[in-house]
Amino acid sequence: MAIKREETIKKIIGMFTRFKDKVLFENAVGYFDINKSAEPLFMNVLNRVYDLKLKDMNAIQRNFPAIDLGDEGAGICYQITSTGTQDKYNTTVKKYKEKNLDNKFKELRFLLIGDNEIKKKDTGIRTSISTLKDLIRDVSDMPDRDLAEFETYFASQMNESNNTGSILPVPLLAPNNSDSYEKFFRFHQISIEEAEDARLDINDLLKLLRELNKNQRELLYFMVANGHFPNAGSSRFKGDTQKVFISTELVYEEIGKQNHGKVRSLEERNLISYEEEYYKYSGANPITAFSLHYVNRLDFNLVAAVKDFSNEDREILYDFFVNTNTMDLA
Repeated sequence: MAIKREETIKKIIGMFTRFKDKVLFENAVGYFDINKSAEPLFMNVLNRVYDLKLKDMNAIQRNFPAIDLGDEGAGICYQITSTGTQDKYNTTVKKYKEKNLDNKFKELRFLLIGDNEIKKKDTGIRTSISTLKDLIRDVSDMPDRDLAEFETYFASQMNESNNTGSILPVPLLAPNNSDSYEKFFRFHQISIEEAEDARLDINDLLKLLRELNKNQRELLYFMVANGHFPNAGSSRFKGDTQKVFISTELVYEEIGKQNHGKVRSLEERNLISYEEEYYKYSGANPITAFSLHYVNRLDFNLVAAVKDFSNEDREILYDFFVNTNTMDLA
């Protein structure tokens, strides 16, 4: 097992090295998109390694100042940056103080993807600075099983897994930041007696989604986001919010007939079903459509319920169905 463990650690080191190089080289020629993708990636890593419950602060408030990730319960927040300069440190700390974030968090941590050039730390607040080298040392102390799962997770995010093009976060590392779905339960008036079954149903749906590859999840997201509730009328009447349908013609027009196999994969998992004669509203001509659904312990279509809860906010829908992130429901 010691040999296997060593091989796993070396693979993780290799992936960290390639990720760091990719970020720094892309930044050098003016491409900074990868910096944003590093935040959710390392949120899940840090949560697992340090037993935290970090959340994406920008998902809570657009352009959240000074910090990227935060765990208010633990009082820990992070700035994830490729720029480990003194100026970056000073600017972040200044904003942190201006927004009185030290009243909410007891420690501001910097995770540097690049090298650490910070020489002087502010003594007025508690800060710590670590690099990917520091992180890999802590990763290497994880138990064998956790280490193996970590390798699988990181490989999938780096597209280095055997399942090319598939992003399959392992359950222990998946970005389900809370097992509490209080906002979702309040919106749907789910009773205390029903809450546990509803929680289990959501977790089972998330597990099913994570068994799909990213393209399959994106297809489901497209169908939910562009689908409709039957008999929808004015903005005051949303229609039958227990059902979601989308025209088959629209699906194939947008994603192409060549993706029929992905459609079939969703049918096989009972996430969608084919309706040969569907009436969008009373008196309409019938069309062929897909019905989108997930019903388990409760007589409650979770796919429709999430769409209803989102109020047609595509970011919320994308986060749930593609990223399998339930932060918005908590």
